[in-house]
Amino acid sequence: MIVFVPQDTEERILKAKPFAEFVRMSVDREYRRRGIATGILDHLIGLARSSGVTSLVLETNEPWIGVVRFYLENGFQITAQGDGNVHMGLDLCHGGILV
Repeated sequence: MIVFVPQDTEERILKAKPFAEFVRMSVDREYRRRGIATGILDHLIGLARSSGVTSLVLETNEPWIGVVRFYLENGFQITAQGDGNVHMGLDLCHGGILV
C-alpha cells in the first residue's frame, strides 16, 4: 500500500461545520518525500474550504517529529502538546492564524 487515507475522509469533511478533523493519513515509507502527502493534504484543504469548513484539526504522536514538521510546514500550528500527543490546527478564514 502506498497511501492510507480513511475511505470516508472526504465525506467527513463535506459534512463538517465549522471544523473538520483529520483522523489518519500515511504514505508508505518507500514512497515518502515525493509530494504524495502534500498533494492529498492540499486536496483535502481545498475541499474543506469549498465546503465552508473554517478550521482543520488533528492529533499526532509527539515522537513522530517528521509528521509534526510536515504539518507545521503546511501551515498548521501546535495548539496543545503533552502526554505523548501533539494537537494541531489550521485556520482557513484568518490567514492561517488560529484565533
